[in-house]
Amino acid sequence: MLELLAFLVGMCTEPCTIKVEQLSHRERSVMIYTGATEVTSRRCLKFKIYLQGSNMYIQNGFDIRERKEC
Repeated sequence: MLELLAFLVGMCTEPCTIKVEQLSHRERSVMIYTGATEVTSRRCLKFKIYLQGSNMYIQNGFDIRERKEC
């Protein structure tokens, strides 16, 4: 789980809020909001991560750099 946190924090190029929701034993929903809170956020990225052993997979090869909006 520490690797996941380091990965997510590394994505923030400005102050941001990260919410991770456990959907199942292996599946996590991740939302990254730019800004201090969801309310003051200017942008939000949302994607799913699947954990398998010590590896992480992003749903359907989704490229986080595409900036998919929430």
